Amino acid sequence: MIEITFLIPTERNSDRAKHSPLLIEWFQGRLFDLFGGYTLAGEVDGAWVDQYGNVIRDKSHQYRVAVESNREPEVWDLLREVKGQFDQQLIYAAVTSNHAHLV
Repeated sequence: MIEITFLIPTERNSDRAKHSPLLIEWFQGRLFDLFGGYTLAGEVDGAWVDQYGNVIRDKSHQYRVAVESNREPEVWDLLREVKGQFDQQLIYAAVTSNHAHLV
């Protein structure tokens, strides 16, 4: 199994409005449906520079999922979908472990 960590900002990019609880519930439900669960590791602060040189400061929820390596493309597919649903320019994601285990 591999572990994939990703950040979901708490606000939309376009108007900085908070995401609705229904949208967050939908997303967490998708994680359950596709991968059988998730870990919500807490809220993190970050910043990055967009393509126009603007500094974007975000508060994000850090999620982790453990999946069989052959299912990794499904995570990227979901994150591409989520990027649109959550009105984000980018979603940060990384394979954080190539040796995740459920004991």
